[in-house]
Amino acid sequence: FRTEYNDTLTYISNFNFRIPTQFSDLHLSELKLGDNPGFYFYQFLIKSFISNNPQVFILISAVITNVLIVFFYKKYSVGFGFSIYLFIASGLYLLGFVAIKQMLAIAIGLWGIHYFYKNQHIKFIVVLLIASTIHPFILLFLSAYLLNDEVWTRKMMLSFVIVIVIGFVFTQFV
Repeated sequence: FRTEYNDTLTYISNFNFRIPTQFSDLHLSELKLGDNPGFYFYQFLIKSFISNNPQVFILISAVITNVLIVFFYKKYSVGFGFSIYLFIASGLYLLGFVAIKQMLAIAIGLWGIHYFYKNQHIKFIVVLLIASTIHPFILLFLSAYLLNDEVWTRKMMLSFVIVIVIGFVFTQFV
């Protein structure tokens, strides 16, 4: 049972004292994106319908995260066995227990990569927007579009260089 490592104590405290168990006490409309309303609602669902034990919440979150990551490895890894070995040997699977918001958002984002590869960009962006309600940094997955060969035309590369140069000399213009 995790009690103190990384943000675990904060997750347990929030789960015990901040998350309501009644729909009438749920105030999602008051939350901003930085307040992680999707994660707040996710905790509410677990606390209201499954268990009010924070250890159960941590375990459910880790299982969901690790299962989604393993499915991603199974689908996109060249060497599935080696990928799982690295996943376990590097201790990455433990992040599902300690960095719950971040890893849950990443796992959902990895699920959305499937739509990116199928050129279903609207679905990809919708999945990322949903994941961003859990943790907003998942929007960095939008940089996947830069990995596409069609993006790197000469005109785009010139624009990219100009933006970098402007970024470096921006303070002189201001």
